Amino acid sequence: ILLKLHGNADEKITRILTGQEYAHHYLIENQQTIDYAKRLPMALRYAFGKRILVFMGCSLRSDRYLNVLIDTQNFFGNKDIHFAIVEKPDNFHDKQYRTKHLLRHGIHPIWYNRGDHQFVTWLLQTLCNKVQSNNNETHSQSENKTNVAVDRTLTVQDSSVKPTISGQH
Repeated sequence: ILLKLHGNADEKITRILTGQEYAHHYLIENQQTIDYAKRLPMALRYAFGKRILVFMGCSLRSDRYLNVLIDTQNFFGNKDIHFAIVEKPDNFHDKQYRTKHLLRHGIHPIWYNRGDHQFVTWLLQTLCNKVQSNNNETHSQSENKTNVAVDRTLTVQDSSVKPTISGQH
């Protein structure tokens, strides 16, 4: 599932939420509290609580969906690991601060070197190929076997090091 939460700010047709629209779609009227009866927070809570997510192309700094993510983890008591494919900050201190911020939200960064966007393509293609391979192996080994356990551990220090992605049956 690919979910694009927000469009481009400078394109009204693809832009989803302005500040006022955020409040309308996320919050209890005249309050700063997320309203989980509204469709957007409800859908996000479901996605965050039921799936391992890979964030890409978003700031992950102060967006309301990060509050929904933390609320969801607290509500369900789960500590699922999510991932973010993000450009590595230029200096060590920024990278350290950013890593801590993401980890507080249950998001593990997968860093790539600034401007090396081909790494993102390579990584996504590698992941897709691995999932396809695991699915093919599972079906050929046993038609009765329905579950594939995939090792979700993926560590990338920077895009000059290609990760190994392993699966288990």
